[in-house]
Amino acid sequence: MALIISVVGNLINIVLNYGLIYGKWGLPEMGYIGSAWASFCARAFMGLSFLFLVFRHPATREIKAVYRQVKLNWKELRELWKIGFNSAMQFTFEVASFVIAGLMAGSFGKEQIDAHGIALNIAAFTYMFGSGISSASTIRIGIFKAQNNWQLIKEASHASIKLVLLVMGGCAVILLILHNLLPYGFSSEKKIIELASGLLIIAAMFQLFDGMQVTIIGILRGLEDMRMPTVITLIGYWVVALPLAYFLAFTLHMETTGIWIALLFSLVVVALGLYWRLHFLIKKHLVP
Repeated sequence: MALIISVVGNLINIVLNYGLIYGKWGLPEMGYIGSAWASFCARAFMGLSFLFLVFRHPATREIKAVYRQVKLNWKELRELWKIGFNSAMQFTFEVASFVIAGLMAGSFGKEQIDAHGIALNIAAFTYMFGSGISSASTIRIGIFKAQNNWQLIKEASHASIKLVLLVMGGCAVILLILHNLLPYGFSSEKKIIELASGLLIIAAMFQLFDGMQVTIIGILRGLEDMRMPTVITLIGYWVVALPLAYFLAFTLHMETTGIWIALLFSLVVVALGLYWRLHFLIKKHLVP
């Protein structure tokens, strides 16, 4: 049911984007503002649908019954806040670095920012595969953590990392093969296509590390290890990526290509840092 809600929500987003951006089917022509409203409507639909699923669907009657009996527990709320806040900051550091990278790319003109947007959209699509594996890993690792079974945690962690490397490696191969063709789905301008094609090569190079970092973050979240991963993402995306992007783009005049090289390097740093953290925790708890 959750999958159906997500699919329907995305279909609503697609249809409303087309209708509100271009003014189709009697809807107002709103341009990019229409895209924002389409996303809002789709998210509202999914949020309300999930609330109905949790509290009204027959399959979740037990959850509803328990929810009515639960009293406010400030201790548990504080623990939940710590996990939620650190998770939010991890995403914020990553997303903000890519947003600022886009602002940097925009300073080099329309072609550069368009090429950046095309490459980023394609990379964001492949990222969803890694994100899905990360979510599944959080659930599995959380179960084994509750059982305090670190041998199963080790095995499940390694299986998740191998799976995401396999999947993202396949995505990397596809990007390398089709990097000259994929931009045509977004633009017909020769300059933009050439720039985007070059950026997709860099995107192909960071697929493995992008999938690796998001999966290990999910594993560590299942272990309720939040502080160190937050520090690692802060260092990787803000201390490493942004200064390096500025240096390569503006000082060495590599422009958007330099920005993407910096993003690649930051993903390598974050992925390896998170892997070190996971290895440390497993080794610590498996010592006889």
